[in-house]
Amino acid sequence: MVTWQDFTSCVKPIEIWLLVSCALLALIRFTHILENFAENEPNEPWCFQAFSRSFSLSSIISVGVIYPIFLAWIIIGTFWFAEVQSQAKYVGSECFKNPQEKWYFALWLVVFYSWIIAYTTSIMISILSYLRNRVIEGEYTQLIEQYGNEDAPSFTSSARGLSPGSILKFNVSEINSPERGAFICSVCLEDLQVREKVRIMPCGHRFHLRCIDIWLMRQSNCPNCKRNLRLRSSESALVSL
Repeated sequence: MVTWQDFTSCVKPIEIWLLVSCALLALIRFTHILENFAENEPNEPWCFQAFSRSFSLSSIISVGVIYPIFLAWIIIGTFWFAEVQSQAKYVGSECFKNPQEKWYFALWLVVFYSWIIAYTTSIMISILSYLRNRVIEGEYTQLIEQYGNEDAPSFTSSARGLSPGSILKFNVSEINSPERGAFICSVCLEDLQVREKVRIMPCGHRFHLRCIDIWLMRQSNCPNCKRNLRLRSSESALVSL
């Protein structure tokens, strides 16, 4: 049985280290609870809440202040544990006299380091998700800017469709030929009128900007020849590199 008094004879304040470590861990968790109540979507995991929107005060305090202090404090405790173990080897030392004391403290170190690894991983995932969302938002903005004075459609993407960045690689032009019926958008089955903006596929087929963009968000092939445009966009990316 391990009691609190078992650590008081150690050369380092192990009992204080345990108290402060648990308090810091509880404080980090408390900031997460505040974050959940502050957001409109409390069921969303915190690791995505902290970076998916603007940085809130609680997330800055948790990740930027409390967590570094907790990490440094755990490292200090690791060195203390090594020093206390060396002290326990001397004859007459009461510290870690009971073998259970050493394993009790080592277990807490394992728990804390496991939590640090999991927490750091969640931070890295959320940062990467945040950066990816910023890139996608920028691509959507560029895509909408191509419409000019026209109203952009409401885009809904699917796993089978192309990303906004891939769609942006396809050229945009205006119809200059006055010949009626020369070009027909096979998505809406309407004639391409003069001065209408069209997007040109690598296969040469042309479509209304609005029609083909919505199509490409859901499908990755040309509506006419069924050519796989995902492969084409990947090849273009490799060539640009």
